[in-house]
Amino acid sequence: MVNVSLTTGHFPNAWKEALVSPLFKKGCEDMEYKNLRPISNLQFVSKITERAASDQTYNHIVANNVFPPLQSAYRKHHSTETALLKVINDIHVNINNQQVVTLLVFLDLSSAFDTVDHDILINRIQTSFGITDNALLWLKSYLSGRSIRVIIDESTSESLNMPYGVPQGSCLGPLLFTVYASKLFEVVKHHLQNAHAYADDTKLYLAFKSETTQCQEDAMEAMEKCIKADLINVKNSSAHNLRSDCRFLLAPPTFNSKKTTGDRTFVVAAPTLWNELPSDITRENNINSFKKRLKTHLFREAYANS
Repeated sequence: MVNVSLTTGHFPNAWKEALVSPLFKKGCEDMEYKNLRPISNLQFVSKITERAASDQTYNHIVANNVFPPLQSAYRKHHSTETALLKVINDIHVNINNQQVVTLLVFLDLSSAFDTVDHDILINRIQTSFGITDNALLWLKSYLSGRSIRVIIDESTSESLNMPYGVPQGSCLGPLLFTVYASKLFEVVKHHLQNAHAYADDTKLYLAFKSETTQCQEDAMEAMEKCIKADLINVKNSSAHNLRSDCRFLLAPPTFNSKKTTGDRTFVVAAPTLWNELPSDITRENNINSFKKRLKTHLFREAYANS
């Protein structure tokens, strides 16, 4: 049955429907959509067929050396640990060899696996990874016509079409997402020297000398151009710009989305504390001089009234 599916380039429609059970995320109890994590269950025979296709696809990608070199997810001898070591090592090398600092930005793509465009994915599979003929037909059949039913207690919803995304809980889905996201590195290399990813978690980093304000501003401009102009649209609701009209000051947010004092510390209190520092500290360009001035200031504040 598995061989017939692969050789004919057809994935049966009966295998494409998933049963989804929404479960609360860790620490969440309010019945809101954002607090629920969908757990998808696929048919056993479909996962066996997927595994065969996934193994062959992975072997093809590795044999032809087209796996994104800076992607550590879903590949042998790579893990979150190797991804972390790669980034840390690059930062240490920059510090030791060039006496520079590193601007590091973490990107978290919202609903990354659920927003994959099938047409773009198929095109990338064919043009960038060289998968054609029956294998390509099978992947088209695998992605098309998928649906889900949601199960809560003993109630089951009507069938809902899924025109986007890779199947959650599948064997092949993560590898297809890696193929889909491989374009990210082509975009980044036009602006930055370094980037690394683990699935949809991406780290962009840029080394620069902090001796002058111009060097710092050039680094920020390069990073912002990469993110805003060519890579993604940054959502204002999930990020906060700490810059104020004066480049030496930080602007505390006007909203308050954090419930506890601890959560609010670095969102509200930190900018306020920074702005209260003497200008000779906040305007210091040299990192070593900055640390010495800050240490002296904090010592004087701590023992001024003792």
